[in-house]
Amino acid sequence: MVGTKTAARLTPLMLVVLTLSGCWMSDPVSPLGVQAGPADTYTVFAQLCPNEKITAVALYRASSSQRSADALWSVRSTNGRGAERVTIGSRPPGFVTVTPLAVRVRTNEDYLVDAATNRRELGTVQFSPSELAPGLVIGPAGPQSLSEWQAAASKGASRC
Repeated sequence: MVGTKTAARLTPLMLVVLTLSGCWMSDPVSPLGVQAGPADTYTVFAQLCPNEKITAVALYRASSSQRSADALWSVRSTNGRGAERVTIGSRPPGFVTVTPLAVRVRTNEDYLVDAATNRRELGTVQFSPSELAPGLVIGPAGPQSLSEWQAAASKGASRC
């Protein structure tokens, strides 16, 4: 049985370990978001830790059952540097297109975006372009203002 003095000494150590492992633990709030841009463009971005960049992004129909085989579009970094934002259908510098976008992203369909960084999986966000009014971000909590999304996403990133 652990004595009271031993438990008192271990508790601060456990807190330090949990705090230092922050970015490697699963975030309670996904740091991933999608925002509408000009001319029917959609940008994927995330609340990132220091020295962290997006290195892979993929777009799927929400109804897809075999996501890895059914990507509508996907890119990945070849140089390991990544990007802070990725526009769906584009190829950022240092990325290769794994699956070119061969269909138009339709306003009335639901989509899934998966993304990863050089340090972790960012998870998946489901969105419908019809939900993306100017200034709104789609994240796990649905449509939010950019400031609301940043506040929610920073809860997970604050553990970096």
